[in-house]
Amino acid sequence: MTTDPISNYNFVNNQDEVSSVFNLNDSSVLTRMIVNASGLVQRFTWKNQQKVWTWSAPNSLPCDYYGHCGPNSNCDPNNSDKFECTCLPGFEPKYPQEWNLRNGKGGCTRKRGMSTCQRREWFEKVASVKVPDTSVTRVNMNLGLKACENTCLSDCFCIAYTSAYSEMNGGTGCLTYHGEMMDTRSYTNVGQDLYVRIAYESEYALDSIFSMKSDIFSFGVIVLDIISGKKNMGLFHDDPSSNLIQYRDDKTTEIVDSCIADSFKANEVLRCIQSLSLISSIHNNYTLNQQNLSIHTFIESEIMNPVKWSLYTLLVFHLFQVSTTIDTITANHSIRDGNVIVSGGRVFALGFFSPGYSVKRYLGIWYYQVLEQTIVWVANRDHPISGTSGVLAINSQGNLVLYEGNQSTAPVWSTNVSVTSMNNTVAQLLDSGNLVLAQNGAKTMLWQSFDHPTHTMLPFMKLGLDRRKGVDRFLTSWKSLDDPGTGNYSYRIDPSGFPQLSLYKGSVKWWRTGSWTGKKWTGVPEMTRNYIFNVTFVNNEDEVSIMYGVTDPSILTRMIVNESGIEQRFTWNNRENRWIGFWSAPKEQCDYYSHCGANSNCNPYRSGEFECTCLPGSEPKYPHEWYLRDGSGGCNWKHGMSPCQRGEGFVKLARVKVPDTSVTHVDMSLNLRECENKCLSNCSCIAYTSAYSESYSGIGCLTYHGDLLDTRTYTNTGQDLYVRVNAAELALYAKNGSLGKKDIVAIVICSFLAMLLLVAFVWDQWKEGKAIEIVDKSMGGSYSLHEVLRCIQIGLLCVQEQATDRPTMSSVVFMLGNDHPLPSPKQPAFITKRTHNNGDVTWNSSEGGSSINDVTISTFHGR
Repeated sequence: MTTDPISNYNFVNNQDEVSSVFNLNDSSVLTRMIVNASGLVQRFTWKNQQKVWTWSAPNSLPCDYYGHCGPNSNCDPNNSDKFECTCLPGFEPKYPQEWNLRNGKGGCTRKRGMSTCQRREWFEKVASVKVPDTSVTRVNMNLGLKACENTCLSDCFCIAYTSAYSEMNGGTGCLTYHGEMMDTRSYTNVGQDLYVRIAYESEYALDSIFSMKSDIFSFGVIVLDIISGKKNMGLFHDDPSSNLIQYRDDKTTEIVDSCIADSFKANEVLRCIQSLSLISSIHNNYTLNQQNLSIHTFIESEIMNPVKWSLYTLLVFHLFQVSTTIDTITANHSIRDGNVIVSGGRVFALGFFSPGYSVKRYLGIWYYQVLEQTIVWVANRDHPISGTSGVLAINSQGNLVLYEGNQSTAPVWSTNVSVTSMNNTVAQLLDSGNLVLAQNGAKTMLWQSFDHPTHTMLPFMKLGLDRRKGVDRFLTSWKSLDDPGTGNYSYRIDPSGFPQLSLYKGSVKWWRTGSWTGKKWTGVPEMTRNYIFNVTFVNNEDEVSIMYGVTDPSILTRMIVNESGIEQRFTWNNRENRWIGFWSAPKEQCDYYSHCGANSNCNPYRSGEFECTCLPGSEPKYPHEWYLRDGSGGCNWKHGMSPCQRGEGFVKLARVKVPDTSVTHVDMSLNLRECENKCLSNCSCIAYTSAYSESYSGIGCLTYHGDLLDTRTYTNTGQDLYVRVNAAELALYAKNGSLGKKDIVAIVICSFLAMLLLVAFVWDQWKEGKAIEIVDKSMGGSYSLHEVLRCIQIGLLCVQEQATDRPTMSSVVFMLGNDHPLPSPKQPAFITKRTHNNGDVTWNSSEGGSSINDVTISTFHGR
C-alpha cells in the first residue's frame, strides 16, 4: 500500500467508528475488490484494450495464511532456500521432528528456564514484520515506545510489545502481548518492529542448538556432570579435555571426579559413561529413547563402541522380523476385487479402490499402514471398471493383465510387453512402491510401474527421458478427487535446449523449475543440501532424468501434481495421522510462467511496488497497462538497442531464475568468460549465462537469441544473467552504481573511442560530399534529404575544435526550427588530418600534442 498508483486509503478509529475506505486517484479507472469463493481477496481493474478484467492480489504465499507457522513463531517467505518458519527469540519448536520435516503448524514453546521476571532480562527486536495478531493485545495510546518497554518489563505476564502507530511521531501508542503470539511474518523493506522479552537461558540450551530427544541429551550430560565434577558449558570446545560429550574408549576413567575416590566399581562407572555417551550423542540416529535406557545399562554384554552397539541392535531386530505377507502375482496366483498384495516390508499395497464419492473401480497402489488411503499409482485410470468383477492376473503371454469379469474378454489394461518365456513371469510389489514384472530367477526387468507414473512421484522414481528405450516418464494430474483419469496438468522434463522440469496446463507452460545448476533447480531454492533428500540429475546421451532419494527410509514422502495445477510435496506425520504439505509450486505471482511477459523480470520482494520490471535495455510494451500493474504484455527493446554497435556490453542481473532455457544455444565446453566473448561476437545473441553455475567453476555456456521469458528474482539464491545493452545503457547503469569499477572504466573508454571514430567518419564523409551515406538504411525513405543534411551540419557545428565556434543551445534550437542558412562547420575536436597507410584510413590527434578543449554548458534562463 506504499505506492498504489490507483487509490489512496483512509483508516478511522475513534469512539464513533472504526473503518477503512479507499478512494480513486484517477476517476477514469474502473476498479473493484472482492472476496471470492475460494477465500481470496482480489483487486481488479478494467483493461479496455483486451476487454478483460486484470487483477492483482496479495501473493498467495504460505506465510500469508493465518498462523501458518503456529504460535510464537515468525514466517519469512524470503528464506527462499530454507524453511520459512523460525521460532521467535526465547522459543523453540514444540515438535522438533516435525519442524525438521518443514511442518511448523505445531508452533513454538518457551525454552526451558525461560520464564519471565528473572534477572538479566531484555527485549530482542524482530524488525520489519507484520506484528502478531493485535486482537489479543492490551492497548494504551498515551505511551511512547520507551514507556511501552517499561510497562511491559514491569509486568511478569508481558512477553512482547510494539508501537500502535509505528509510522507516526516516532511510534505512538503501546500494544503489549500477554499470551501466545500468532501470525507474525517478515517483509523485506516494510513492516513494524516487534520487541520480544528474553530471559536467562539454561546452560544446556547454549548456542540455540536443539534436536530430537533433547531431554535424553540433557539427562546424559547431567549424569556425566555428576561423575566428572565438571560442567558442560557449551557444545563445542577448543580443548577436547573440557568436552564431556567427547567419548574416548581409551581414557574414559580419566573424566571421573577425584573426590569420589574409590567409592565406585570401575565396570559400573564405565558402563554408565558408555551408555550416557550413547544417549548424549550429537547424532540423533545413535540416540536411545528413555524406555530403552535401563535395558541398555543393565544388559550383560561385551563393552563396545556406541556406534557398533547401535548397528548390532538394529541387526538383531532385523533378523527377528518375520514377514508373512504375499507380495507377488504369478500365473497360479491372481487377485480379485477385495483382495490385496502387500510389499515385503508392509509399506505399500496393491488392490482395487473407488476414489472419493465415485462407485467406479480402479486398480491402484497405496500406502498400507497410513490410515488415510493415499493412492500413488493407478493402472486403469482412463478405463474404470463398473462393479467389483475386476481380476488381475498373469496371462498366457506372460503379461500382467486386468480383466473386468470373464478373463476371456478383452483386457481393460495390460503391461503389453514382449516376453520370451511365457510361463515364467512374476509380478512383485516392492517396498519402494514400484510394481515390477520380471522373469522368475532372472535379473532382467520386463516392465515397471515407475516407468508409467500417474500423478505421484515417489522416492527413487525417475522423471525424464530414457533415450535408449524411448520411455518418457512424467506426471499427470487427476481430473478431480473423484476421478483419477488423465487431467489437464502434466509435469515433465523438457529436453530442448538446456533441460528443465516444467508444469504444463494442457500444452501451455504453467510453471518451470528452471535449469539444473549442478546442485539444484535454479527455480526451486528450497532444494537445500543435507535435508531429507539426496538428488541425482543425469543429462547424457542415454538419458536426461531427475531422481529424489531419501536419507531416512522411515520418512514417508511423496510429490504430486494435483487437479488444480499445483505441484505439492508431503510427508506423513504419525503424531497427527495426516499428510503435511511443506512445499508447493506455483505459490506466488512470480512463479507463474512469464507472469510479466517477455524481456522482463518479476521480483516478489518489492514490497508495496509493482513486481514487474523491464530487463536492462527494454521498456514496457504497453505503458498504460504497466501503470495499472498489468505486466502481461511484457517489454520491448528500446529504440536504438539493436546489437552489434560500438561500445556495447552486458549488465548483470544477480540471483535470478534465468529465462526459459529450452530456447538456448548450448556449448558445454566454454567457461563464463568464453561464453561472454561468444555472445558478443554474435549479433543475434542478446544474453548469456552459465549452464552449471554451482559446480565445476561455472562450466557450460547458454546463450539467448530471442525474447527472454520467465525471469524472476530471489533474495539469496539463483544464477547470474548477463543482458546485452548498448554503450548509452551501460553508462546509465554505471551512473546508478549497477556496475563495478572495471566495467565503468571500460565503458568510458569504449564510449569515448566510439565517439571519436563516429565524428571522424562523419567529417570525412561531409568533406567528400557523401554525408547522406551515413544515414541508417533502416530509415528507408521516411525522411527528407534536405532535413537530414541540415541535422548533420548542425551536429558538426556542435563538435568544432574551438569552443568559441560552437553554437549555444538556444542557437541550436533556433537552427532546428527554421531554414535560415547555416555556416560551414570547421574541423571537429581532436581531429586534424587523415593519413593513408597501405589503403587503411587512420585519424590522428592535433599536431603538436593534444588540444585544449574548452567545455561550455549552455544555461537556460526564464524570461
